[in-house]
Amino acid sequence: MRTYLLIIFLIAINTKINSQTDSISIFFAINKHEIPYNEQINLEKFISEIDETKYNGFILLGYADYLGNEDDNKILSEKRVNKVYNFILNRGISKNFILKNIGKGELTGISENEIGNSKNRRVDIKYTKIENTPIKKKTVKKLPLNFENAEIGSTIALKNLNFIGGSHRLIKTSMPTLDSLLLIMENNETLKIEIQGHICCQDKGKGDGFDFDTQTNDLSVQRAKFIYDFLVENGIAKDRLSYKGFGANKRIIVPEISESDKTINRRVEIKIIDK
Repeated sequence: MRTYLLIIFLIAINTKINSQTDSISIFFAINKHEIPYNEQINLEKFISEIDETKYNGFILLGYADYLGNEDDNKILSEKRVNKVYNFILNRGISKNFILKNIGKGELTGISENEIGNSKNRRVDIKYTKIENTPIKKKTVKKLPLNFENAEIGSTIALKNLNFIGGSHRLIKTSMPTLDSLLLIMENNETLKIEIQGHICCQDKGKGDGFDFDTQTNDLSVQRAKFIYDFLVENGIAKDRLSYKGFGANKRIIVPEISESDKTINRRVEIKIIDK
């Protein structure tokens, strides 16, 4: 009887995956990031049928439902997508075939209740097809950064880049700035940079600032590393990047009298290492 049920189960899985040639979704339990057993079988089947001659690779996008707060859901979605990422790598798939690996945070359900929305607790795996025509670079309407005339050794401040207070996580409205930086790195393949983090509101020499996300006293480092990780996850080679935190030791405005003064000092800058 158990053998019969297993055969029926595998047939159902095969039908599900074959009907979704360009993508599949892996679902998770409430507030969990471990891959359920039945979804592991889905992944095994998916991996066994990967055809690297038809696709450039695939992207992994992790989600959570609306239960819990937004920041926790972002972290949970990242844990889920990393579980799937590691599962795939452990089955022999090359890192180069995984084009993106991103936790997107929560998806709002149509009807909110105490049990959430099971369809939103997932990781989507989406193929990128090989096309005969060149893939267009993504464009940004307005580039807030200008690297063209910057000399080697000079630094450029990333404007409109704001973090959650006491955290190395960006607020949502700051993502276009990162997209612009990514575009510049993609279009200038010899460009090498150092990402420099700065914070406000501390006396010189008293540390880098406490980061409640990591429970460490290196907030300026973690903010610079956040940008470094974003670029690496989106295909920029590590040997073109480095990062460093300066704490509050290089404030532009001293003393900080207004909130505007603090905002100016709480910044990330890009140092041009090579072009």
